[in-house]
Amino acid sequence: DTLTKDVPRYVLLHGVDSVQNINKLNQKYKTILFVGRLEEYKGILNFLKAIIKILKEKKHILNIVIIGDGTLYSQAINLCKDSGFFDNFKFLKSIPHQDVLKHHINSDIYVSANTDGNLINTNLEAISSNACMVIPKPQYEKSIDIETYKLLGNAVVYYEVNNVNDLKNKILYLLNNPSKIKYFKNQISSVKIKFMKTWDKRVDEEENILENILINN
Repeated sequence: DTLTKDVPRYVLLHGVDSVQNINKLNQKYKTILFVGRLEEYKGILNFLKAIIKILKEKKHILNIVIIGDGTLYSQAINLCKDSGFFDNFKFLKSIPHQDVLKHHINSDIYVSANTDGNLINTNLEAISSNACMVIPKPQYEKSIDIETYKLLGNAVVYYEVNNVNDLKNKILYLLNNPSKIKYFKNQISSVKIKFMKTWDKRVDEEENILENILINN
């Protein structure tokens, strides 16, 4: 540690873009969104396997949107093709940031399968968009997401990390109880105001910290 103990330290979350309320384009089916690099640690294959299990039960019409690229892109495509449900999936690779936000707002459920932690930019965008979120439980043995859990509490749906069946069951719970989707959207809307700021407010806060440092030194 290069700083002495009496030096003030500040930890600020990334800011988020303000979003407009854009209604879902199609109310006939549920849209589930995944945003992130298509890599093993992001859990893309576990996510797809859980969704395919749901589709095989043929009880729900789903539109699955995957935004992102990575080394598992071809494997993910082939997994969906082999399942026989490829038409239910839309792979968008890289798209403009503002379009990502629109997908957040237009989706019913947002799923994160990241094994390395939930406090990441894509999840912050989902929170900012009042998403109904399904994310991994805290991993206490690895000290992962303990603080995140304190922030989000019961405003999101949790599942056991890397557990495809548990992820499937948690998504099914929401699909079978549509009122819960609205419930969790409202919950995250209330919780986020305690710790999230727009980029403008985030920059203002950082400028104030720097000004105070200059004044006091």
